Amino acid sequence: MIGHTRPAPADYLVILDGETYFAEVKSTQSKASFPFSILRQTQSNAARMAVAAGGEYWIYLHDLTRNQWYRIPYTFVEAWKLATGRSSAPWHNLKEFSYELS
Repeated sequence: MIGHTRPAPADYLVILDGETYFAEVKSTQSKASFPFSILRQTQSNAARMAVAAGGEYWIYLHDLTRNQWYRIPYTFVEAWKLATGRSSAPWHNLKEFSYELS
């Protein structure tokens, strides 16, 4: 085999209203919080690289227990881990990221 392939950095590359960003789509049945462990290490690494280069990396998260969607910037995940030392964020701390799919 000639060439080299590497995993995609996210589920989607989105161009919307003149903005380009990576988008990862996840779902969880956790009743208490958004467990960051649902992000694979390769996805977190890609998110860090995108943000470090001045890009955006968004997580579209579906809370299946409440049928609620969230649009969360990866920068929130990193900031939350740094500020709290926790590897999950309770749902009530994500209200500002609630998202309605059209």
